[in-house]
Amino acid sequence: MERKKAAIIMSIVVLLLGIPPLMSFGSWSHIEIFGLGLFDLYDYFVSNISMPLVGLAGALVICWVWDKQVAKDEVTSNSKFEFRLFNIWYNLTKYLVPILLILVFLTATGILKI
Repeated sequence: MERKKAAIIMSIVVLLLGIPPLMSFGSWSHIEIFGLGLFDLYDYFVSNISMPLVGLAGALVICWVWDKQVAKDEVTSNSKFEFRLFNIWYNLTKYLVPILLILVFLTATGILKI
């Protein structure tokens, strides 16, 4: 698919997805799903589900799928910038960040009560 066509399609999709939360303050204010208005539903989904899962996916891809050198090249722009703490950052992102993001997700969705 050419870039212009993809940009137009995605713009239309984003526009259509943006209408319900905007209308939830007006004529669609009576609509509730799971006890939440449309704006609050979008907010809940993005804050409590999407962000932790996308962060988790990013951490897993960077540290478990990519080679360590590929990750270092990406973070340092092919050694254009120095990152002395790379090994610490890499190990934290590989082991600690996924655990914390899973805890955030489970707590935010109410599965785990802390």
